Amino acid sequence: MKARDMFPESFYTSGNVFLRAEELPKGTEELARLLPVTFSAETDERGELPCGTVLLLGGARCGQLAWMGVSWPAVPELGLGPEWARTGVQACFNSTAEGEPAEGHTVLVHVRRGEDERARHLARQIGQTLIGLEEEGW
Repeated sequence: MKARDMFPESFYTSGNVFLRAEELPKGTEELARLLPVTFSAETDERGELPCGTVLLLGGARCGQLAWMGVSWPAVPELGLGPEWARTGVQACFNSTAEGEPAEGHTVLVHVRRGEDERARHLARQIGQTLIGLEEEGW
């Protein structure tokens, strides 16, 4: 199944080219000339993306999934209230955060500048630790 069929209301970006799903080229060669492509879709009424999202990365050598606009809960023990701005999770598969090919996989947690403790707390919730220093992100 093609991405344009799975996500008919989505948008695709490649450089300065913005396309709706129905505007994507049908031919493999024409589509390949657009790579790399960024795919944007809205969540459903439950706040979830369709399960086919992961299938988009199926045969790709590298790619990313990003969830933007998530809400971080309050962490009273750290003096942190809930946060809705500057939030997100970015999963990079054989890719850097900038979309360049790389070995391995990385999950980046986006928090408000200076809230390293929130990032550490989020990592602890899944039994992990931060492996890098704070970086400027999206």
